[in-house]
Amino acid sequence: MSPHRFESHNKGSLVDQERSAEQPSEDIIARAEIGSDGIVADLGCGNGYIAIPLSRKAGFVLALDVSQEMLRDLMERCDGDCKEKVLPVRCELPDLPLRSSSLDHLFMVNVLHEFEDRSLMVREVFRVLKEGGRITLVDFQKKSTKRGPPMEERIDEGDVPMLFNCMKLMSWHSFPSFYQFEFAKPL
Repeated sequence: MSPHRFESHNKGSLVDQERSAEQPSEDIIARAEIGSDGIVADLGCGNGYIAIPLSRKAGFVLALDVSQEMLRDLMERCDGDCKEKVLPVRCELPDLPLRSSSLDHLFMVNVLHEFEDRSLMVREVFRVLKEGGRITLVDFQKKSTKRGPPMEERIDEGDVPMLFNCMKLMSWHSFPSFYQFEFAKPL
């Protein structure tokens, strides 16, 4: 059985006050140590919960999502500077329509659990990152929380480093409802 995908008709919950309190985008981005001139991708960006604030820190943001509706909503929520720094890209993940070694940083927030072939996703992430490039991975704890996918689709945080064993673990943050990992592609 394939994991479920977030339904676009629920897009309001991606940017509501409850999520902001539980999983603050600014805190996630601060822990990621983004370079101000870097090219960053937000995979499964939805309507921009991470991509929009990320555009204030990064040089350029590629916002990738399967849903044209989500990408449209993202761009409607962007202000002038954001519109100049964010490029929406509709694509079917895990296949990334990006050149090899083209990204400085990549974000995957609450999407890893959606992939049936997680090994392929990791290979694609590794391929598109530059040497020394970083990935920020955030996903739901494998326990009952107010939000998130069914329990059987969640990934235990202790299993995440093995999925990304081709990369160097830089930091690991554990919170009541989610976890955040920072990995770097070896030089």
